[in-house]
Amino acid sequence: MAPASARHALAALCLVLLLAAQCVFAAPATATAAEPGPRTDSSPGTDPELTALLDEYLAAQPATSLSAALIEDGEITAVLEHGDAQLDTPFHIASLSKSFTAATVMILVDCGLVDLDAPVTDYIADFELADGRQDEITVRMLLSHTTGLGLKTYQENDAPAPADGEELLDRLAEVELAREPGAAHEYFSSNYSLAALLVERVTGSSFDEVLRAELFEPLGMHDSTSVTACGDPAAGTGSGHALAFGSPLAVPEPPGLCLGTGGVVSTAGDLATWLTFIADGGTTPDGARLIAETSVHEMLSPQPATEGAAGDWYGLGWIGAELSDGTPVLSHGGALTTWSSHMTLLVDEEGRPTGTAAVVLADTASSPAQLVGAMLAHATGLDQPEFTRDGRPADDFVPLGLSVLALGLALGCVLRARRWPGLHRRRGAFVGGLLWPVALAAIGVALPVYLTAQKYGAPLSLAGAWPTMLGTAPVAVLLSGSLVLAGAGVLIARSLAWAARRRAGRSDDEEPRGEEHHDEGSRPAQ
Repeated sequence: MAPASARHALAALCLVLLLAAQCVFAAPATATAAEPGPRTDSSPGTDPELTALLDEYLAAQPATSLSAALIEDGEITAVLEHGDAQLDTPFHIASLSKSFTAATVMILVDCGLVDLDAPVTDYIADFELADGRQDEITVRMLLSHTTGLGLKTYQENDAPAPADGEELLDRLAEVELAREPGAAHEYFSSNYSLAALLVERVTGSSFDEVLRAELFEPLGMHDSTSVTACGDPAAGTGSGHALAFGSPLAVPEPPGLCLGTGGVVSTAGDLATWLTFIADGGTTPDGARLIAETSVHEMLSPQPATEGAAGDWYGLGWIGAELSDGTPVLSHGGALTTWSSHMTLLVDEEGRPTGTAAVVLADTASSPAQLVGAMLAHATGLDQPEFTRDGRPADDFVPLGLSVLALGLALGCVLRARRWPGLHRRRGAFVGGLLWPVALAAIGVALPVYLTAQKYGAPLSLAGAWPTMLGTAPVAVLLSGSLVLAGAGVLIARSLAWAARRRAGRSDDEEPRGEEHHDEGSRPAQ
């Protein structure tokens, strides 16, 4: 192909790639915008105030599908539904799962098979740490997040994630404690994966089998199940969503180990049953006791060294906190990269559940705790809190603008690439003209790593950072991809132009020598 044709083809190709990048990353944000869906109330007649609350919440915190239930005195008194969701629609409930893990451990405690204050190594003999301090960690410390393990020494959100609890043990064998065991609380989900593995080792059954046999089936939670990996599909669930420009965007859940920590898949109806079960002290509606009342009390009580953790204190799978008006509650939130949830029990002055509770499940990364608080305020006559609007729509225009700027600059450089070698004959200018596109692409590659470090307090690898940022900030991934594409496009175009000029220069140097030789050969002898 002639040099001019090659240049035009390259320019056209880069233009197509740049436009495609914009379409692939940005277009779905508006195409999948949440449309108003059905909203119902299970109480006689639809409560206009609750319907208005849901509309107001979704305007501030968009979601594709949402299911919520309000429980009073053991009965569901109101149901809120949005999109395709209903009361029996399954959602990934994320860290609400921790209350179930704690409950299964407490069942083993009731049976005399586990001691909360015994070392974890009594039940997982091959649990080891690089500093040899594994024997200092107790079962209680696992459930209260006071083991001393933390992100400082083990980035649990990184990829590739452990496939199961056994592989997690292999990873932790190379990890040292981040602080003294029992000295302070650090929310660290791998603690609960270890607790689930402990349940498996003690019972000889899979964690999912234990959940089904000991909790789901006796409670009639027939729509509930659990998965090991965060991204594993579950019957009845669709895709989770991130937010881009204020609209939900379907993206895959990044790989991660959710065993015991975030793997339960359940419905608002089943979780209403669960909240009532906890409020009743561990008994089913027909009076069967599944967990000792003292064990339930232990789960809902402050644990040592947990003051100020996530709320006022951390129990065993539950958080002691307050609503915006100071009303004391027991709650827990859940957040995978693309799913969110929250459940809350009101408590009396002595910390005992009153029987009034609410749960909200969403298939979008959002803030369901706000809607839970509003539903409870509605039920009790408290002042309604104001919903905090998600600030990302406005923020998204910054990386979008930078993406357009980078791609526009790159396109201009690609179109002028043929003239670039002649305009930069000096070595410094020539090298600089090739280095800055490399630097631009490198910034694009590294940007998700930097952003995840800001989010988690420790950086992820490239393999973990990119899918995580796609779920939490898809427009930032658009910027990263644009920088990589822009830098690579300019570098390739200039490299090809320089190579073409070198070839043309050699041809020009060889041509005069050939003509001179021919003239000498044809000169007549003197």
